[in-house]
Amino acid sequence: MAPDFLRRLAGPQGWIGELDLLLVAAGTGPVGLEGDHSGSGTSPVIAARTDLEGHDRVRRARSLRLDVRVYGDERGLVTLGRGVAGRRELSVEVPDGAQGRGHGRTLLADALRLVPAGEPVFAAVTPGNAPVAARLPGLRVRTIGSEVLPRPARAAV
Repeated sequence: MAPDFLRRLAGPQGWIGELDLLLVAAGTGPVGLEGDHSGSGTSPVIAARTDLEGHDRVRRARSLRLDVRVYGDERGLVTLGRGVAGRRELSVEVPDGAQGRGHGRTLLADALRLVPAGEPVFAAVTPGNAPVAARLPGLRVRTIGSEVLPRPARAAV
């Protein structure tokens, strides 16, 4: 986490992200689940969304991850993709005013059903949101460390 080391990794025109807590949980969906997961299983899951490409959360996920899929409903939105070393990563955003009503907890529970049972799912959370993870008993979300993502500048294509 030394600043000089991170600057060296990112290079002079690179980008250095913020320090985040790294959380992990296990997927709870059907084993062997692949592809578009919306509507799979016996109980409803979050609907796949194609109308949210301009949303800040979706644009950020696409800048950091591969194979990003977007899901959402009135509770908020979820992105699922492949991040560092190919690990499955998710992000959840609950609209202002919906926080504190349990929407984030139920949205996260449904997001975990989009991933095969037992497969680890990672999320980077700003330390200011760490209390959210503490309110997720039963979902078995654990803090396993911290990370900073440096990214070298990309050549124009």
